[in-house]
Amino acid sequence: MFKDQVEKLWEQGKNENSSELPRLFFDTINIRLRERLSESEFIMNFKDYGAGTIHSSLEGRILKNTEDFQIEEVSIADLSRRISVKGAFARFLFLLVKELKPKKALELGAGFGISGALILSALRAGNTYGHLLTFEGCPYLANEAEENFSLFSKGSFDIVEGKFLDTLGSTLQVHDKIDFVFIDGHNNPEMRCQYIETILPFLNDGAIVLMRAIKWKKPEKGIDMELSWIKIQEMKEFSTLLDEKNFGVLVYNKNSS
Repeated sequence: MFKDQVEKLWEQGKNENSSELPRLFFDTINIRLRERLSESEFIMNFKDYGAGTIHSSLEGRILKNTEDFQIEEVSIADLSRRISVKGAFARFLFLLVKELKPKKALELGAGFGISGALILSALRAGNTYGHLLTFEGCPYLANEAEENFSLFSKGSFDIVEGKFLDTLGSTLQVHDKIDFVFIDGHNNPEMRCQYIETILPFLNDGAIVLMRAIKWKKPEKGIDMELSWIKIQEMKEFSTLLDEKNFGVLVYNKNSS
């Protein structure tokens, strides 16, 4: 996949009436699943290993805060609004996967399963039978994602629950090589670089890496995600295809490693 192809898909994603978007697949996730989540006032305990979510809490109450994680009491409706992909980016994710047709897709940060369901639906829309391998640190969210995949999309997937650092490397060793990576979890610059280093040996040549929150900052915790984005861009194995305010796209060049 080349830079001009990715830029074209982003332009299509910014158009909510894009003729390139197969409504049969996309709207099931974008409307029905979002409605299910937005109507739920069930209070859950959200276990977050990162630096918090990109959007500040509307209702949440911190129950526990350690060096490794925090637990926040928050409604499903509130949390889903804060962490789930939406709008132009959601459309772009769907179109990118549909165009790429990966045999193996990897996601870090399953959340409630909206992005994963979009990936699975895009695989079907692209007439491919690719497999999604998704990781989630919060036990409750991992269960929610699995249920939402079953209800709102069809396809082959595995959900791995646990801290990314503890599960990623060992899991990738027993799976096929990766064609597409979506990183949308654990917003910590040091750890993001470490996850990329872990994933690198398991990428197929030409694999696409999509990262969210690449320029997010949280000064009170000393978090500046742009530091990791710059460092990853400078790695010889990657070429940058798209550099937007809130996300970026890279391509893996095997011959450069």
